[in-house]
Amino acid sequence: MTDHEWWPQPAPAITLLLLLAIATSAWADPPGSDTNGAHTGRFINKPFPGTLAHSNWITSLRSGAATALPDSSAYLVRRLKADNWYASSAAGAAGDLVRVDKDGNVDFFDRRSLARTGGFSLRRLANVNLPHFNGPVKPSPDGKHVLAYWKPRYTDDGEVLTVFDRTGNIVQSGSPVNYEASFYAEAFDWVDNKSYLYFAGDKVVLASLGDQAIRFNRLSLPPGVDNRFASLSLSPDRRLMVARLRVTFEDGHGAERKRGVLFVMQPGGTGLRQLTAPSARAQADALQTDHGQPVWSPDGSMVAFKVILPATGIRAPVGCEPLRVVPANGSSLAIDVLNDSPRYKLMARSPVTGRVEPMWSCFTDISWIAE
Repeated sequence: MTDHEWWPQPAPAITLLLLLAIATSAWADPPGSDTNGAHTGRFINKPFPGTLAHSNWITSLRSGAATALPDSSAYLVRRLKADNWYASSAAGAAGDLVRVDKDGNVDFFDRRSLARTGGFSLRRLANVNLPHFNGPVKPSPDGKHVLAYWKPRYTDDGEVLTVFDRTGNIVQSGSPVNYEASFYAEAFDWVDNKSYLYFAGDKVVLASLGDQAIRFNRLSLPPGVDNRFASLSLSPDRRLMVARLRVTFEDGHGAERKRGVLFVMQPGGTGLRQLTAPSARAQADALQTDHGQPVWSPDGSMVAFKVILPATGIRAPVGCEPLRVVPANGSSLAIDVLNDSPRYKLMARSPVTGRVEPMWSCFTDISWIAE
């Protein structure tokens, strides 16, 4: 293992532009303005509450048109747990969409025609006993591999970060770093078609397919910030990373509470900038909310995320969590949940009501890809 600065730094001119953008950021538009017209690309999730035949939709943010994604037989038979869909958001990515159902079936679909192109089942792999994924299943930009934490047998002590090919063959598995994998089940992403990074305790690790050696940087976090239960996503150009980290806040009763908020940093874990924060009202509320599962817009200018709600205390459709969107060059943008401006909301035409409404994330993970 090698411990050094392994991620190429931006050229000086780009660094200056980034600093200027950060210095003048939070949001360039007047307070309360609706910038949703600038949102482009296609969003994948179950965006609206209500009784719908399909568990996921792919919605054009430019036109508002929503297309139902094909449901798995596992969902159609029992309707107990919605399918999850994943897609690479790397610039120029053309790989297939990936659908994962509750039984561990992985299916690939052409991102244009939505025709099924292949897949595999965890239950049909060798030496497994009630196998399951823990966290997202992320395809490489070319769609030839998927990366995920999984447990081959229910008796195993913990999950293992593993690369599968399109037929379920294990290409690479495990890590030479000793860490508690259950804390980082969402904290990984592909750098390109042959390499990926992940959090492993206080380290940001870079691994390459076919190479047992790894490189890593130590993640230096400010006091009161930790990366347990993190989630992360690399920007489309792979120059930046957004991550959910936990920050200790004091609520209105004087109790210290850990809340997930978003930070932007270099992929090597340096140059941290806090992107979101709870508003003063949300911070004082003993019912904590987290900002999690961030995804980048296709042009890298925006970050969308789920506001993860407590079980009670905030009105929301059953199983649904609010989506919010912020400029990626912002700094400590206050998210209130109850009183957020329309500029922080993704809007689309609901196939349930026919009206343009704020999008939710109902029972599903989220992806944001180019048109």
